[in-house]
Amino acid sequence: MMFNSVKHPRAGSSSTSICTSVRHNRHRETPITIYLAMKCHALTCSRNLVQTLFQLGLCVSYDRLLQLRADMANGVLRFEMEQVVCPPRLHQGLFTNCAVDNIDHNLSSSTAHDSFHGTAISAIQHPTLDCLGDDRGVLDIGQGTSVSTSGALPPSYREVPPVASKTKQLKVPSLQAPVQPTSMETVVQGRECEFVWLKKVSASLDKEKPGEEWLTWAACHASLQEADIPPSAITAMLPMFLENAHTLAMIKHAMGIVEAITQHVNPTLTLVTLVIMAMLFMYELHDYLTPKLAEDLFVDTTRGSKLRINIDVVFPSIPCNMLSLDAMDLSGEQHINIHHNIYKRKLDPDGRPIDDPERQERKLFQLLKFLRLHG
Repeated sequence: MMFNSVKHPRAGSSSTSICTSVRHNRHRETPITIYLAMKCHALTCSRNLVQTLFQLGLCVSYDRLLQLRADMANGVLRFEMEQVVCPPRLHQGLFTNCAVDNIDHNLSSSTAHDSFHGTAISAIQHPTLDCLGDDRGVLDIGQGTSVSTSGALPPSYREVPPVASKTKQLKVPSLQAPVQPTSMETVVQGRECEFVWLKKVSASLDKEKPGEEWLTWAACHASLQEADIPPSAITAMLPMFLENAHTLAMIKHAMGIVEAITQHVNPTLTLVTLVIMAMLFMYELHDYLTPKLAEDLFVDTTRGSKLRINIDVVFPSIPCNMLSLDAMDLSGEQHINIHHNIYKRKLDPDGRPIDDPERQERKLFQLLKFLRLHG
């Protein structure tokens, strides 16, 4: 009755800003009429059905439904207020990481004439029981708006600036570390968990009456996890792009968007990142300036080329007939076809090389010859 009541202006009143002659005024809209229109349109996508129910006085009109949907979308979109394109589903104060990937959507309908190949950016947050973050998904729907379309994305987001590469050939640095891990501790820890499951299954087979135990691999490992189930991750997808993900321009633009979202949702993460980068720089500088002594050397033999290795070893005192070089792998097999030369040089107690007197006389003779020719 409230929604279908007629609201007329009073006689002799000149103010018609609020009291209008519209039959279904938005100031008298009830939740059931709005919900019924949204529910019917969401299930059937039929404009005629919504208009028929509106004429019967059961729900709002189709135009009013479009206005409400636009108001909800504009209430979510806070581009101008926040100066960044950030989904309201993301919480404030949580660690956020993003993923960029290509989207290939080939329509399976027989009447489809086109497909979509673009780029999508997803943001993922990882809340914990101690830190759930602050909810940002609060809608602010204006009462005086009459726009049936949602706002456009800002140019800083939808426009992908062009990027040119200085070099056409990308140079990938070679591997400087062994492919095989030096320690097998992680492998041993992973195998221990598997042995727990195998022992549990073996013990259940020896029993005459198996009890109510979790014997499958997934259920056994799930029972070993923590009792407190952490909250699920928060995911949100940003508006997609028509550009392909494998282009330099799109990747650079996506990195800028990810940086803006991370800085907006968790500003302290930027400061922590700067501190970590400074610490890593100091560690790398200290590691570069500190000499290292290694007893083994990894050589990549897949290239099939000769490798020249210079080894400088200092001995307090050793005769020349005891100097030799043997190449041997981890299994103890000795390698052949290795050419080596050994040069011996005298050093003083401080480790500085002592020049040979004959070499000094040769250098002096060459210097005098040069001065006599050009003097």
